[in-house]
Amino acid sequence: MTAHPPAPARKRPAQWTRAAIDRVPTKWLITAATGVFLIATAAFGGLATAATPPATTMRVGETFTSPQLSLTASKLVLLDSLDEFFITLEPGERAVAVLAEVTNAWTEPQLAAAGSVGVRDVVALRIGDRTLGSDEMVAIVRTDDPQLSPTLQPGVAAPLAFIWAVPAHALRAGDELTAEFFTQRLYTGKVTVSGQWWDDPALTATMPLRAEERAALSPAPRPPDADESERTR
Repeated sequence: MTAHPPAPARKRPAQWTRAAIDRVPTKWLITAATGVFLIATAAFGGLATAATPPATTMRVGETFTSPQLSLTASKLVLLDSLDEFFITLEPGERAVAVLAEVTNAWTEPQLAAAGSVGVRDVVALRIGDRTLGSDEMVAIVRTDDPQLSPTLQPGVAAPLAFIWAVPAHALRAGDELTAEFFTQRLYTGKVTVSGQWWDDPALTATMPLRAEERAALSPAPRPPDADESERTR
């Protein structure tokens, strides 16, 4: 009589489990382990976010720098009229402006306009517990031309004013406000979006500024005989 081969020994549960795991692709195991980790982490309060460094405090005359631009704020002025730029304030409003020397540090021209993302999102103004940001900004002007919404050429400095409108009774000369400066990231469009743009502003620095009254943003024109009198001295 032909002897039948002995039946294979039954694997113990531990042996069977180990054999089953050996047949599972390694990347499946890594994915499953990651999922378990995330679920457990969420149950105990979620992943810890990276700490955001606090904003530094700057003094008047110091320069704020970023890959996008450099900016040296000099004054905070209050104005009753912006007629020189053909900007009309609403009744009961006056303008408050941060004056700064701004240099485009990027390799491309940048439009400095209140209605265009980019340069406008670099500066905000905090009045007490309220912050006036780009959404409330009235205009950005170049004060030496004068020019509304100027284009900043790479490496060229320009005197700018970032302007907001406030209730006429909200501010007076001598009040201290805080200018806030933001660093932005450069994004490059892919697939359906082309070009490059600055966005995602992060607060980097603050600067206390004391308000002063001013009749106009642009320097007053020199009398024609002023230059002649200086030459004859």
